[in-house]
Amino acid sequence: MSNYDDHLCAIEHYQRYQMMKPWIGSDYSSQQLKLLVLGESHYVNKHARFHHDEVAWYNGVEVPQKFQRGISTRLVLGQSLAERWKRKSSVIYRNIETALMESGVLTADGTSPIHAIAYMNYFQRPAQSSGQSLKHGPLDRLHSAAVVDAVVDILLPDLIVVCRYAYAQVQRVERQTDIDRRCAR
Repeated sequence: MSNYDDHLCAIEHYQRYQMMKPWIGSDYSSQQLKLLVLGESHYVNKHARFHHDEVAWYNGVEVPQKFQRGISTRLVLGQSLAERWKRKSSVIYRNIETALMESGVLTADGTSPIHAIAYMNYFQRPAQSSGQSLKHGPLDRLHSAAVVDAVVDILLPDLIVVCRYAYAQVQRVERQTDIDRRCAR
């Protein structure tokens, strides 16, 4: 458990879904430049349906044990790292590691630069279909922005990097949020 976890546990979403707390590398707090990387969303088995109802999800649903691994940010990233990115679903993490190495990000003990960053997914509800983007609605946009803001307030990163595909989704959210704001006036 990281030094940040006491604060992260105060975020309502993580009280419901503690397994979704961000990965915080063991060297994150000692980095001169603290980096938070945002992915898009978690994926679960194609047979899962517990997360399809947006309203129910944000009110809190029971995540069946057999699907919890798929939305455990720390477990997914940690196992992917231990397996040296063997799974197809680990490509994003391998690409992040490669970019970090090429950028000269180092850890104190020379381990993977993944240990020097914090990582979380922007969307706080798993995608409806494995390997596909979340078909997000208004509550997804609202909750995701609020959770990311709260995490940023806790981790105090100097730089936030949004992965390419997640960036397109975030851009869509920002455009939709602007439209929602204009329509509410």
